[in-house]
Amino acid sequence: MSTRSFKGHKFVKLITNNWVLDTTEGIGYHVLLDRNGRVIRHDIAFRLHINRQTGAISFKKNGNVPVKILLEAMTVANKYISLCSDNTQ
Repeated sequence: MSTRSFKGHKFVKLITNNWVLDTTEGIGYHVLLDRNGRVIRHDIAFRLHINRQTGAISFKKNGNVPVKILLEAMTVANKYISLCSDNTQ
């Protein structure tokens, strides 16, 4: 479990409440919640890498991550890439 500060980071829920993507750093977390929806624990599940020359997205996984979670993270990343490229023109 990470004990780092997330102040200023932007998070996107991926399909379920148990998976989130930190779009600030491109890190996907598997999150465990209690019955009240509070975070009990969060573990780094994957890191998202974007090739600056080609725009290709790849992942470095830490354990088992469902394919649908990775596909959703790729969709979110592509949206952010599109937004960033629109803002620089």
